[in-house]
Formats: sequence, structure tokens, C-alpha cells
Amino acid sequence: MEHNKVAKILRLLTIEAWEEAFLLSPNRQLAIFLVDASVLDGVAGIGFVLNFSGVENAITIHSHCLASSVLEAELVAILTATEWAWDNRCGSILIESNSKVVVEALELGELPLAWGAYPVFRKCLLFATKFHVVSFKFIPRELNSLVDLLVSQARVNRL
Repeated sequence: MEHNKVAKILRLLTIEAWEEAFLLSPNRQLAIFLVDASVLDGVAGIGFVLNFSGVENAITIHSHCLASSVLEAELVAILTATEWAWDNRCGSILIESNSKVVVEALELGELPLAWGAYPVFRKCLLFATKFHVVSFKFIPRELNSLVDLLVSQARVNRL
């Protein structure tokens, strides 16, 4: 999977530094999460598709939860992905989302004027510090269509 010139983690890394950190990662596998959420009337479908670098198979996880906003649901999806990564001992993770607001907020470590989503945002930031390397990347919606379909179905069918 192609990466941007600059990988962003709670600090900025050049692609060379990213690759070096990846090589120093305990299990030398980059876990790439495509995350998304779908919200209607306070019910959210959340989920992710996970690919490991160098592995053809993917893992999908999706569920539903209550959420007061799309922003909160997107953050819950990211928190779920990071929790899964931690439970499964991933050392280096890349989280790709089509929510530019969420990606920029996580990169900056600030979420102004979104107090309803702030507790989940704070948990995401705290959880991110547990990894050797964590990066957040914005991707266009059309590149996230599989996850979008999964989370829409999770919301509609209460999976």
C-alpha cells in the first residue's frame, strides 16, 4: 500500500523514519486499518478493515453502538481499531479514515468545540501512546467504500 511522503503520528515522520520505525517494531508488521462509521438517529455502525503489510488476507470487524454525532462515532471506530491492535500486540499501526476533521484533530492532539466527542477523542490519544508507531491518514471516501458498506449494514441490521 502506497504511503504519503510524510507519515503523521503524534509527531511528524518522514517516510524514511517511518520505515526505520517499522523495521524496529517488535513484530515487523504494519497493521493498516481502514475505519468508518455510519450514524442515523443516534445509532452508529462502526468498524474497520484490517490488512497487514505483506499479507493478502484481511480482517473485518463491525458493530453498532449509540453515538450522539458522526464525529463521536468516527472516534469510536478508531478507538475500537486501536484497542484491537493493542489486544493483538500490533507494534506499528496506520489508521486511515475518510473523516478529515478526525484525522486532523488526532494529528494536532486538539479537538476544539466538540465537547460531546471529547471523552472518546481523549481515549484515542491516550491509547495511541501505547504503540511503537501510530499514524493517522486521511483518505478519500471512494477508497473507503468497503468499510462504508460494512458499517452501514451494521447500523441498519444492528450487528
